[in-house]
Amino acid sequence: MKDATAATFQEHTIAICRPLVHEINNALTGVLTFSKLAARKASGSELLPREFAELMARLEASAQRSAALAKALLQCLPKAPLAWEPVDLTALVEKSLTDPSPLPNPSAAASFRVDLDLPHEPVAITACPDLLCQALRALVANAVEAALDALSTRPPRIGVRLRTAEGAARIRVEDSGPGIPRDLGERIFDPFVTTKAAPDHLGLGLHVARAAARLHGGDVHLESAHETGSRFVLRIPLEAP
Repeated sequence: MKDATAATFQEHTIAICRPLVHEINNALTGVLTFSKLAARKASGSELLPREFAELMARLEASAQRSAALAKALLQCLPKAPLAWEPVDLTALVEKSLTDPSPLPNPSAAASFRVDLDLPHEPVAITACPDLLCQALRALVANAVEAALDALSTRPPRIGVRLRTAEGAARIRVEDSGPGIPRDLGERIFDPFVTTKAAPDHLGLGLHVARAAARLHGGDVHLESAHETGSRFVLRIPLEAP
């Protein structure tokens, strides 16, 4: 079973971090607001040098990036104390695909192909369902983004498969994306490492998924990363963590 001291420390850390991140986000909102106002006034003023408006624009971009990080950190933190209980992993995988759906807007979702391969019988484990569901959604969301990256060359497809073997459950999530560059390797699981150029892609999803899996005594690894897609595997022991 999970060590009680570690659990207490973790819940204490979460209790501190959540309000702290909220306060950081509030402060950044002020920075964003005032930097926009300053840039607007500078652009219509002949008294201030042009460099001032450029500096304000850079400050605004930095504040937006920081606010996105604060928002992502809030999403990573559990909203309630971690509760360990018997869980049907089969049902939990289904829930991760439907509540809420990780697929994009309805018009784009119509072109997505989701191959769901689950056992007919329940797969019983002891887990924190909210944390494990968060890990699964992170893996599926990563697969969705990868499939969208290759939309111009092939239809988007996501495969999710659950099997048990050798005392563990293995959840395989694969996509039809462009794959993972070879030079990234294990670094793809590091925080803020991402293959996406868009500023709203912060590179936290895979890190969160691996951290949640390891808290359950398991792990996440990259099984395949060829040019026609990637395959990640989340492994969870069937016995209590």
